Amino acid sequence: MDVDSDAVLWARSQGGLASAFGELFRRHSSAVYNHAFRRTASWERAEDVVSIVFLEAWRARGKVVLDADGSLLPWLLGIANNVLRHEYRAREAGGHRVVCLGGTHL
Repeated sequence: MDVDSDAVLWARSQGGLASAFGELFRRHSSAVYNHAFRRTASWERAEDVVSIVFLEAWRARGKVVLDADGSLLPWLLGIANNVLRHEYRAREAGGHRVVCLGGTHL
């Protein structure tokens, strides 16, 4: 049985074939999850990162060209790094504020 390359599946995804994108998800989601988990030490956050990465990949599928022999994984890991960086910056910017509600400090 022949296994389609990432480039073939990506081209089909660009044409709107959701099943091709689903195969890319099955192929690479574990690697993206493991990468995110190593960076966050949180199962839940790693799952969220995977969801965001593949949503962003789906949205950008018409703009990204993959070499005929290339793998999609490096690009997906780059998206994951950007998501994690953005999450970190957002937490640092506003995540540690003390809120006072009715005289109770949280």
